[in-house]
Parts: sequence; structure tokens; C-alpha cells
Amino acid sequence: HLFNLPVILIVIIGELLAALTYALAVFVTLKLLPFKKDLFKFLMLLPIVIQQAGSFSYDVTLISLSFIFVAYILNLKFQSKKIENMDVLKLLVMLFVITVIKIPYLLLGLLVFILPIKKLNLKIFKLRIDEKFIVKNKKILLLFFIIAVILGVILMCKVSVGRTLIAFFLHPISFIKILFTTLKSHGTGFIYTIVGNLGWLDVKTSILFGVFVVLSGLMFCFFEFDKKDSRKQPFSKKEIIYLVFLFILLCIIIILSLFEWTLTWVHLIPDYSNWSISDIGKYINENNFAIDGIQGRYFVPFLSLICLPIFSTKISSKLEKISTIYKFIYFSILIIYLFVIILFRYWI
Repeated sequence: HLFNLPVILIVIIGELLAALTYALAVFVTLKLLPFKKDLFKFLMLLPIVIQQAGSFSYDVTLISLSFIFVAYILNLKFQSKKIENMDVLKLLVMLFVITVIKIPYLLLGLLVFILPIKKLNLKIFKLRIDEKFIVKNKKILLLFFIIAVILGVILMCKVSVGRTLIAFFLHPISFIKILFTTLKSHGTGFIYTIVGNLGWLDVKTSILFGVFVVLSGLMFCFFEFDKKDSRKQPFSKKEIIYLVFLFILLCIIIILSLFEWTLTWVHLIPDYSNWSISDIGKYINENNFAIDGIQGRYFVPFLSLICLPIFSTKISSKLEKISTIYKFIYFSILIIYLFVIILFRYWI
């Protein structure tokens, strides 16, 4: 409207700018990563992500910032000598934008707990926060953490999504039943929709291509790190358990966040937003059903958490000779195949 351009031209320019923004995010992510750059190339160029990158969807910003956030954490953990005020500010800004877009992804911020305390070098006014400060004041900090959790629960009670999550965790048996029913009904669909169902869910890729992408992703996990001395697992056992736990937690929260959508659009309950925690608890105790509306792309922002710990020196050594050739073959097939199905969808 400002430049008096035709609508179609504005749409094209908008999509191009979105794609350029995502390309910049890919560049920044790869620049920050200390290792496993090939794995992140694979994740950032998944078919569904390529589609979202050139769209008006807020997923462009969400996915971009999520990848940069994870890469920044890894950079601070393995490359940076110190974690300073500016680092914390950058992480907070990214996490704030991610949360504004979709609240459940706030939990991605829990990734900061894999950062080593010994690198802390923060300064708030005249107060220096480092490893000595944390050890000396751990009881006070624990108290602040408990207060923060209590305040968080109180705030969750104010919104329908928060009340839903609390109700599910207060009724674990019903929670497990509904979660099992959801995974049984849609579990394979979650994996498939990361690869297929492009466009408005009407451009479906073949199952064979989907299997090829999933197996390729597993291979990319084992491709060699960039550093010469990186033929060993960079994460400790505790960190691996934590990364897997965080991935599972985020998956569960994302699934449960669609509970309201399911009740409103599938069960046709218009006044769900006014339900109390006890109302929600009563409903899930009396009904066992699958939560609908979940798409594979919802898991992409934190998919790296489950991929990062996957590594084996023996397998990596065996795949080293074919890694370059396989990467060329994979990305060539990816580009050609996507071009062909889009060609048939829109022009043939």
C-alpha cells in the first residue's frame, strides 16, 4: 500500500524477504556451531522447513530463532571462554520472541542448564555473578528458583493452556491414556508430516521419500564433527539424559497445547476457555480420545535436542569415506524431488 504496488507483487516480495531472512538465520547458526554442522544443515533444510521458509507464517521466525538459540548455547558451552552479560541478553531476547510466538517453546530456555557454571562472568551493577557467587549463595538462589516456579504456576492458572497442563499433570492416569491414544493414532503422522504434506497439507511426498529422509537424518547424526579432536561424544551421560528428557518434555507440552484446539474444533465445545482446572480434570477422566491438530513442523524447533547426543566413534569412522558423496546425493535428490512435486502440483 505504501508503494502502491500490485498485491501479487507485494506477496512475492514478502515471500522472498522471508526466504532471505531464513537464509541469514541458517548462515548465523552454522557460524555459531562448534560441531555437527552437517546435521544442522539437514535439519534446517527439511522439506517442511524449506516450505515454511518462503511463507508468511510466523514459523519462519520461530524456527530461525530456535536454531540460532540452540547453536548459541552450544557455542557458549564448547567455544566461548566466558559467559558474559551480552550473551545472557541475546539469549533472553531470542527466548522472549520465541515465547511471544508460541508459549510452549519457552521450555527451550531450559537448555541453559547444560552450560558450565565455571564460565559465568556476569556483572549486575557492582555485583559479580560467577562460580564462587553461585556456590556461596546456592540456598538463596534455590529459594528464588522455588518462588519463580510458584509464580509461574500462578500465572499458568490465568490462561487456558496453563490450566490444561496443570489438569493433565494432576491426573496422570488420564494423561497417560490420552497421550497413548494420541501417539497410537497420529504418531507415524508426526514423523511423516515433517517430510511430507507440504502446501495446505495437499502436496504429499511419497512414503519411500519419507523413509529416505528419515534414514538420511540418522546418518547425518554420525557424520564427523568439524574439529580434529572430536571423535568422542562431547556430552556427558548426565547431559545426554537431560537433552533426551528436555526433548520428550517439549514433545508432551506441544501435544497437550493442542488439547484446547481439539475440544473447540473437533469436540465442538465453544466455552472451553472458561473451564477451571477441575472441569478439565473431570472431562479427561471421563473421556479417552486422541489430541488432534498436531503437525510434524511443531517439533522441528527442538528436533536437534534428540539428534545431538547420537554419536559413535566406530560408526562415524566407517561413514567418513562416504559422507561427502552421500551429502551430495541427499541434497541433490531433495532439491530435484521437491521441484518435481511442486511442478506437478502447480503447473502440470
